[in-house]
Amino acid sequence: WHCDESLYENPQVECVLTIFNSCDSRTEWKKNTDPDVIVSRWTQPNSLLLVKAGGPSHRVTRSSCGERVIAKFVYTSCPYKLNAWYSNLNAYIS
Repeated sequence: WHCDESLYENPQVECVLTIFNSCDSRTEWKKNTDPDVIVSRWTQPNSLLLVKAGGPSHRVTRSSCGERVIAKFVYTSCPYKLNAWYSNLNAYIS
């Protein structure tokens, strides 16, 4: 489980476009209004999932067969980066 960290002054929205999905993994998130309630969905091809930074905890369950192809991108209405943007970027530079 994880919660996306805000990288910009106005929290960004992570966009996950499912291009192909033949696997049995599921995308799950905890409801903000009741964290004990878990919503679970299989993401169909050509579907778009939007997750706001600082929003609900979420995850993708492990797959036992098939494959899932996604394109992931971020939308922000604010170009002003927080320190978290730089520390997250540095985590991927080796």
